[in-house]
Amino acid sequence: MKRIIRILSFIIYITVFPLEIPASALSVTVSTDDVEEGRTGPLERIGRDAANEVARQLADPFGGHLREFDRLELGIHFVGSQAAYGRALGGRGEHEAPEPWVAGLAFPAERRTIIDLSTGEHTLKVSETVRHEVSHLLLPVLTRNANLPRWYHEGLAMHLAGEDTAERLRDAVPAAVFGHMTTLDALTDAFLSGNRASMAMAYAQAAGFVRFVLVRTGEDKLGELHARLSAGVPFVVAFEATYRTSPETAYVRFVRDRASRSSWLAWATNEGVLWSLVSVLFLLVGLKRFLDARKRMKQLNEESGERRDDEDAEAGNDEDLGPDQEGSGSLLTRYRPMRRLTPSIFRKDGSRPSGLRSGKPSSAST
Repeated sequence: MKRIIRILSFIIYITVFPLEIPASALSVTVSTDDVEEGRTGPLERIGRDAANEVARQLADPFGGHLREFDRLELGIHFVGSQAAYGRALGGRGEHEAPEPWVAGLAFPAERRTIIDLSTGEHTLKVSETVRHEVSHLLLPVLTRNANLPRWYHEGLAMHLAGEDTAERLRDAVPAAVFGHMTTLDALTDAFLSGNRASMAMAYAQAAGFVRFVLVRTGEDKLGELHARLSAGVPFVVAFEATYRTSPETAYVRFVRDRASRSSWLAWATNEGVLWSLVSVLFLLVGLKRFLDARKRMKQLNEESGERRDDEDAEAGNDEDLGPDQEGSGSLLTRYRPMRRLTPSIFRKDGSRPSGLRSGKPSSAST
């Protein structure tokens, strides 16, 4: 009996307080070169937090924990000048400043990244740049160095950098490059074009495509894709097995969806359309005021006619009154001859007084 009680107690305990799988914890080393002393501490926190956040996102489809990430050593090196950036490259060739949309470089084989702080403001914030570059370090570990297409590597890295990074990047791109990447081959070529605007648009387009797939299928499918890749399945085959369509077909759907949204947005923000809508709004307001005034005038006319009808009805009722009743107090009484208020010049027997003559006043006696 006691054993049964203990078993039931254990079941209740793990139901109320479920066992947590420990999140994957990276071993992150943060270093700086030519960076102000006051920024060192905050940059160390940003680097570690951003790296572990990416590891958590990638591990979520696998229950929040991946043995491959446990104590995995990563290096994040912040540089504050072009000279420091050149030193960090370690003689890897002629130094070139990193592109402004991703101010950093990743070296997956060495599991380290360089983050450049010397060029001022970037499209991505420092924490977003760290997440982007760390994604390039962790994807090969997660997929066991599977051969991933450039658009997937960069698109997923932009997605993991933050929800709005692709939108901000797209806003910074000239409008002339929109609509040119209608196929995955064109998107891949844009990464290699060397044109800054096309490359920036390629990053934004790849991020939008990856997010398009994830939103419609869920993050769990991303885990299935990575599991197949880590098992050695080629990317295209793994993609088709996971999403039941080819990458090219999925991209065409994405382009059509984006085109429909863009055309609607362009129509809605067209200057001529906006002025037409404003004009129609003014006309509707004027028409409403006219109809309200007309309705009010009709009500006033009806009220005036009702008052006249009431007055006419009262006047007709007064004319039809019967004989005046004593003490009725009515102002509209039956006509009565008024009594003569002047004294009569005739006596009661009809004779004139002696002092009066016809037509002439009598003279006073002396």
